[in-house]
Amino acid sequence: MVSGDRFGAASNSEASRMGGYSLVNLNASWAVTPQWTLAARLNNLTDKRYELVQGYNTPGSNLFVSLSYSAL
Repeated sequence: MVSGDRFGAASNSEASRMGGYSLVNLNASWAVTPQWTLAARLNNLTDKRYELVQGYNTPGSNLFVSLSYSAL
């Protein structure tokens, strides 16, 4: 994911200018059986510090793992 420079306020003043950032996310899944699937998602692999909204930090790296069942 990549985001360029932007402003954090409607005034578009230099004080509200926010720098751009890029993130590396990884996704993987594995069909354990025809019914069961194991999946994992690693967000923000490089633990980049960035803000979506000025003054509000976002989480660092995080990992989600799921196991799903689908009856055929």
